[in-house]
Amino acid sequence: MIWSVRAIVANLLSVLRVLLAPLVLWSLHREGGGHTTMLLLIVGGATDMLDGYAARRLDQVSRMGRILDPLADKIFLASVCSGLTAWHGFPLWLLVMQIVRDTSILAIGAMLLRTRQQVIGANLLGKASTATMGVTIVCFLLPTPETMRIVLITACALLLILSAGRYLQQLVELLRSDPSSTYLSRPGLTPRPVQPDEIGHSRPPAMGRTD
Repeated sequence: MIWSVRAIVANLLSVLRVLLAPLVLWSLHREGGGHTTMLLLIVGGATDMLDGYAARRLDQVSRMGRILDPLADKIFLASVCSGLTAWHGFPLWLLVMQIVRDTSILAIGAMLLRTRQQVIGANLLGKASTATMGVTIVCFLLPTPETMRIVLITACALLLILSAGRYLQQLVELLRSDPSSTYLSRPGLTPRPVQPDEIGHSRPPAMGRTD
């Protein structure tokens, strides 16, 4: 019961992040980088940190959460970047790169979950890409030297490419693995095949650390 409540809380935080996306767009159009916009961005980032804590630190990771959390992240980030592109000079080509990468990852993830009951965990390059994009967003909302913006934009583009390449590498490794094995992946952990009676349960199977 406690596990279910914690998993529900984590998923509700992800849903809240999705609901914040249109509010951020409204605020970006209305006041740009004002207090409301910054507050909404802080709340959005806080929900990401909190649902990550509830799901991973407490070892309460649901199958739905593994889909909902990255989906919420990508919707929120795409909304913010779209608003910046429309009203604050954010590069359109960088927004397109972000959307193409994220849409591809979500589509492949949905396919893997449907056909193999598997999920590829987030990689460090992907996390670095998201963090760098967050800093870039703040720089477009606050007075920032043009040189710094150019450096951050370049870093974002490179990390988007590298993270997409790393995800593709993980996908190829997964498809080359034993097709009879079914597992949910977690960064830093070695997946264990799911036993037939475990499929369909909300709690993910136990995994062992690689170290």
